[in-house]
Amino acid sequence: LQAAAPAAAPGLLSVFWEFLKIGSVLFGSGYVLVTYLEVDIVERLGWITRTQLLDSIAIGQFTPGPVLTTATVVGTIIGGVPLALAATVGIFLPAFVLVIVTAPLLPRLRSSVFWSAFLDGVNAAVVAAILVTVAHLASSAFAALPGDPLPVGGLSPIALALACVTGLGMLRFRINATLFIVLGAGVGALIGVLAPA
Repeated sequence: LQAAAPAAAPGLLSVFWEFLKIGSVLFGSGYVLVTYLEVDIVERLGWITRTQLLDSIAIGQFTPGPVLTTATVVGTIIGGVPLALAATVGIFLPAFVLVIVTAPLLPRLRSSVFWSAFLDGVNAAVVAAILVTVAHLASSAFAALPGDPLPVGGLSPIALALACVTGLGMLRFRINATLFIVLGAGVGALIGVLAPA
């Protein structure tokens, strides 16, 4: 992974604060993190590129633990281990506090017609936010790379084929996503080895 080069390298507190804010509003799924990272860290602050965000998501998926470990990878890209620690603490701290405070209340909230409908509405909005982010990131994920054989209109047919095989395998045959992550990594490494220098 290459380091990002923002206009001014952020400090520990800046990175901690940004990830603390993101961690404070994550709801419904860890994948909402990707939406916030794209809007705040990529577009608004320019600390990393969209391609680096995709790399971070891939590494976060490949490592054990929740999706939020992607924040650790992003912190590493921004500024090494110190900023990785700042991002990690910032993203997880709100969840620890909120779980301790709200865990006893959740059964009561779900038994309430109003709060149950409220939570369902938030979940629907979360799915929409994830879909919008996926659409934005797809252009980078499917872009043809220098070693890509037979690019079509700037797109990688291999990346598109991998996405289709993965989608079909997971939806139709319920194959574990880890297998496809390893497959994608292997295909990408093979392309890198075979690419002309």
